Amino acid sequence: MIDNFYTKEGTIYRREYGEDNKTTKTEVESFGCHLQDADPEVSETLGMRHTKAKEMWCDIDTDIKDEDEVEIGSNKYKVRGILNRDYSYCSQNDHKKVYLEQV
Repeated sequence: MIDNFYTKEGTIYRREYGEDNKTTKTEVESFGCHLQDADPEVSETLGMRHTKAKEMWCDIDTDIKDEDEVEIGSNKYKVRGILNRDYSYCSQNDHKKVYLEQV
């Protein structure tokens, strides 16, 4: 049911550290999502006072971690927080609520 709201496509990128502290950015997966402005209190709590925070919903099985980068359309975001919403009594609404900061 909640996946009816997933009207956008995103791509997750993850930085990996190799020898000599060299980093590479690897594409993790593409996924469907819903994106909206986050409450101002969330921006304050996550230390994003001077940027506009976004709230994204995606499937509970999406491979996303703190500090990953997400690209949705032409916009790029950094993951600043993840909440798993696991409703065992109604699994069709399970999802991740991800807080993003535009970069």
